[in-house]
Amino acid sequence: MKKLFGSLVFAIGFGFSVAYGGPFYLLCFMSCVAGCEAICAALTGPAAVACLPPCVEGCGASCVASCFSPSTKLITKENGVEIEKEIANIHPGDQVKTIKNGKPFWTTVTKNIKTEGLFEFIRIKANSSSNQQTIELEITPSHGVVMLVDNNKTIDIAKNLVLGDNLLASNGDMLSVTEINTVVVPDRYTLETAEGSVLASNVFVSTICSEEIANGEQLWDDKLKDWSERHRDIFSAQIVGQVFDKSKNN
Repeated sequence: MKKLFGSLVFAIGFGFSVAYGGPFYLLCFMSCVAGCEAICAALTGPAAVACLPPCVEGCGASCVASCFSPSTKLITKENGVEIEKEIANIHPGDQVKTIKNGKPFWTTVTKNIKTEGLFEFIRIKANSSSNQQTIELEITPSHGVVMLVDNNKTIDIAKNLVLGDNLLASNGDMLSVTEINTVVVPDRYTLETAEGSVLASNVFVSTICSEEIANGEQLWDDKLKDWSERHRDIFSAQIVGQVFDKSKNN
């Protein structure tokens, strides 16, 4: 049974690598599977049995999708103190800041996978409505971006952004997009949180995999609710395993 499952895992990973970009995707997929095995090994009983298949299934989606460049910074906390860290120093189980119901909110990192190589990114520059500060973010073209449209939050992929679109800053300010460029960046990070969002370099963005938001602009609240309902059990198992791992290492 274990050999059959291993063959199936490889077949899924190889299929994604052919469809979505070659060996770097296969590397990402197998790294993700190894992470799933470590998480599920920390569980016992029915939770351990139910953990691995959905986690591995999620690896295929996460490796074709929403990624950040190494320059991305997230807000986390250590010993109750908020600090800013580069994404390379963020690990599963860490708490990072996002926005929920219009207010700052801490969410758990469920995955952060580095994939080496050269990748196309969208470099977005935007100005704050309150102090004209310029904010810069680099994300993959298929990454989900949350926008303000007629006082409603919507989500679309980064490559569909146009000049003048409005994004959200960490302090709730509106950010007006002033510049959009395509760049090639070495390495990328596929980060996922339990809330499906994060404040990345002070911009509110989604961490939902791209294939789930590939159908054009949608209302953010509706998409987040649908995604949360389908991923709740998977994330619960992952977070339990991560907390267990952290307690062993302390």
